[in-house]
Amino acid sequence: MPNDDRSAAEVVPLVREDIELGVRAVEGERVRIRTVVDREDLVFAGALKRGRVEIERVPMEKEVRAPPPDRREGGRYIISVTEERAVVVTKLFVVEEIHIIATSETEAVEVPASVRVMRAVVEREPRGAGAGEIADE
Repeated sequence: MPNDDRSAAEVVPLVREDIELGVRAVEGERVRIRTVVDREDLVFAGALKRGRVEIERVPMEKEVRAPPPDRREGGRYIISVTEERAVVVTKLFVVEEIHIIATSETEAVEVPASVRVMRAVVEREPRGAGAGEIADE
């Protein structure tokens, strides 16, 4: 061994690596979102109230002193029609009553109608395709 004491005293330099951690933007997939309007046909169900009025004329020959007021009896609204008659003295007679009967009925109906519903469609494009272009649809 040529110079044994030198090898024992020889210093070997150490190497140290440093690592830096950083973030950079990398273009990945592109996503395009568009809205689509679909039409749905629906049937709306509900109740439809229908009213009807009947007119009934009731002859009367009844003497009165003053015109009777209009009145309501049960489901009827009654209007008295009067006339003056010349006799030796003037007397007031109810010559007719008009009876108005109001009725109503409820009928279940279904009305077809179309409504529009908007939904979003998401489409993924591979990296680098259509760089920033927006297409009209």
